[in-house]
Parts: sequence; structure tokens; C-alpha cells
Amino acid sequence: MDRRRDPAARLAEHSFPRPRRDGPPLIAFDGVSAGYDGAPVLRQVDLDLRRGEFVGIVGPSGCGKTTLLRTLLGQTQRLAGEVREHGGESGPLRVGYVPQVESIDWNFPITPEQVVLLGRWRESGWRPWSSRRDRALARQALDRLGIGHLRDRSIRALSGGQQQRVFIARALIGDPDIVLLDEPTTGVDIKTRHDVMHLLGELHRGGLTIVLTTHDLNAVASHLPRLVCMGEGRVVADGTPPEVLTPDVLRDVYGAEMVVLRRGRTVYVVAHDDAPLDPIAAERRHESFHAEPASVSGPASRG
Repeated sequence: MDRRRDPAARLAEHSFPRPRRDGPPLIAFDGVSAGYDGAPVLRQVDLDLRRGEFVGIVGPSGCGKTTLLRTLLGQTQRLAGEVREHGGESGPLRVGYVPQVESIDWNFPITPEQVVLLGRWRESGWRPWSSRRDRALARQALDRLGIGHLRDRSIRALSGGQQQRVFIARALIGDPDIVLLDEPTTGVDIKTRHDVMHLLGELHRGGLTIVLTTHDLNAVASHLPRLVCMGEGRVVADGTPPEVLTPDVLRDVYGAEMVVLRRGRTVYVVAHDDAPLDPIAAERRHESFHAEPASVSGPASRG
């Protein structure tokens, strides 16, 4: 197989900068416990997110990934600790949010331009209509993501990758300090996943701060500059992919033995139910899934 033509292989070749750890945190979680109806999902979370970072939040279903994003958005009940935000000179922190695709009603009669305009609701105030400036900004956001020509189509007529771009455009129209994406590559094909990650990489290199959650330890997480691994509502590991995706951390978080393979700067994780594989057997298994790296995945959930 010619790996240069394989989307998964091309994704593996992306080179994201190392994590930026300088300067004050854009957002700081200090001993935060949060959840729903008095029941904690996050437990004593300490986490700093700095301007200009590209961070992946990983972990099994129910571990608190989505709840972490919702806590940042103020959509959970905070039971302990503090979330400190440091906005810019223009005022409070501006946050863009891209939800899980499973949570969206794709049959709702709405166009991409109308979806993007929903990102201007704070600026629209009491007006039940969009201003000329709002419409111009919406079209600029769609053009920036290469889908301006689709602005008047029905959202349900778009491909999965185009739909994701619409919601990323909605997040960008408010000129955010940080964009949060909840499982942006779940339920999409390999090419769409590659396109979404390539787009996010370009936005990050342009200066955007990005935090995303993902179940995919190989095709997504292992190519990000910084990973935060969560287990049972706590931060278990935080660092570069080689620092976080280790057999000990994965065993602790997922409760299963996993083989971790390294090729240069790229890390691959292979889950198995048997005793640990010897290196030769692991290498052979690695070669067998080059076209579509194995991933630890599961259904999207509130956690």
C-alpha cells in the first residue's frame, strides 16, 4: 500500500508544535469537583490550559471528558474548587464550542449560514434578526473553512466533514480565545477525520487555542502536542503523547493490558485480551493495522 495516499498515514505525518507551557494560564482548574444533581463526575481536578495550546482530553466513556468541557462552559454544578479564567484586553474569556455530532438534529430545517449566525447570539441582543455585519461575518467564517458556496443549502444535505466545518465556523464567528470540541472525529470516515484534524492543525498554527476530547488514541490523540488522560473523574496523566500513552497509564485508566508501539515521534496503542505480547509479535500486529490504526473507542456519552 502506498502510505502517501492513505489518509490515516498522512494524518500521522502531521507535525504539531510541542506544548506551550509559558505565560499565565488561560484557564485554571483548582481542585474542581463538578457534576449533575449533586453527584460529582469530576473529582479534585487541577488543570492549566494556556493560550496557544492544542490539547487532547482522552479516557474511557464516563471518565469525565465531556463534563470537563461543560464545567468550563458553566453548564455543570460546581461542588468544590474554582475555575479561573483570564480573558484578554477585550474583556471576559470568549469560548467557542463544537458539540458531539450525535447531539445534533440533522433533520432540523436550517442552512449552514443560519447555523453559523447562532454563534452571534450574544452580540445580537434582543434583535430577532441578524444584522448585515452578522451575515458578513458568517459568510467570512464559512469562506475561511472552504464551504462558503454551501451557505444556503440544507444542513442535512452536507457531508459529515462539511457539517463539522459548519459547526467549527459557528464556534469561530465569535472570535474566541479558545475553542472546545467534543469528539469531533467520532462517527466519521477516515478521510473526514483527516480533513477535520488537518483543519484544526491549520487553525492552531494560526494562533487558535484548541481543546478537544477523543476516544481515538491512535489516529487523533497520538498526534497532538499535549494529552490529558482522565480516569474516574480525575486527571491521571498530563504531558506529551509518549509521556501519557504508556502501558502503566493505560492499564490504570482502561483496566486492560495494552501494547504501546513507537515509530519515531508517533505512538500506537494496541488493545488485547491476552497476556502481553512479545516485541516481535507486537511489531507484526502493528504492521497489520497500518492502513487503519486500531483505536480504543466507545459510544459517545455524557462523561
